[in-house]
Amino acid sequence: MKTQTELEALKNFATSLGLDVVVAYQNDKRKKTKYVISLNGNWISPMLDYDNANSFMLGYKKRVLN
Repeated sequence: MKTQTELEALKNFATSLGLDVVVAYQNDKRKKTKYVISLNGNWISPMLDYDNANSFMLGYKKRVLN
């Protein structure tokens, strides 16, 4: 359930920036869920956990949109 909540929060923020967020699935269930941020179908970020994905989008907003 935590992954769904995190994904929804990231998608809401990404939509406001014109980006998309997808879950990058991993085989190892012990590791944190990773997310990938894309623009027009092209990845613009590496696989990031929730906190780093949030930071990435804050930086994107500050650098690209301003």
